[in-house]
Amino acid sequence: MMLQHLGHGSCHNSIMEAIETVLRERSCLTRDMGGKASTAEMGKAVADTLLK
Repeated sequence: MMLQHLGHGSCHNSIMEAIETVLRERSCLTRDMGGKASTAEMGKAVADTLLK
């Protein structure tokens, strides 16, 4: 991600961890991943996970 390239490694790691958590839990997936969520819903799930 660009954040890592710009020297913001901890931010990069936090975002990647949130994305991986949402994907691993499979609770909010878009149609291309076999789910029914919109991209906005997926983004909100990642943001909500990041803020925990």
